[in-house]
Amino acid sequence: MLNSQKNGEKLETPCLIPTSNDAQIARWRMEKYGQLLSDIINRTEVADIIDYGCGKAPVARYLRVNHHVRVTLYDRDVLKYSDMPTPQPLVSCINALHGDMELSGAVAILDGIKALATEAALIVVRAGAVKNNWWIYEINKRFDIHALTN
Repeated sequence: MLNSQKNGEKLETPCLIPTSNDAQIARWRMEKYGQLLSDIINRTEVADIIDYGCGKAPVARYLRVNHHVRVTLYDRDVLKYSDMPTPQPLVSCINALHGDMELSGAVAILDGIKALATEAALIVVRAGAVKNNWWIYEINKRFDIHALTN
């Protein structure tokens, strides 16, 4: 809970974003995006997806779907997930695009997602990665953008 003051009285406001440590923040992010991806999967009834750039904490752990879904984990930097998958209807990229990456690496990831997504992609770009307009431009070159959120 966060405490705040209004007209001298103390108010308690629920804290929606963990503030104590990186592990809690990472788990909160994965739960949030796992729910978003679950909603997309449930609405589209897709049966196969790729978790692109899954790292060591795949979003698949946080999926809550209403039908069977096969999730292919792919991350070129994690040996057990480094085999290039075959294209699938939906590709999610939640962990791969981050603040300290080179532009050429970001372009390679976007091109990889484009090559693997036969119908749609959920792409999450962490704030501060590079200028936001650059991301919008580069993603729009490859995909029709249906929603932008922050």
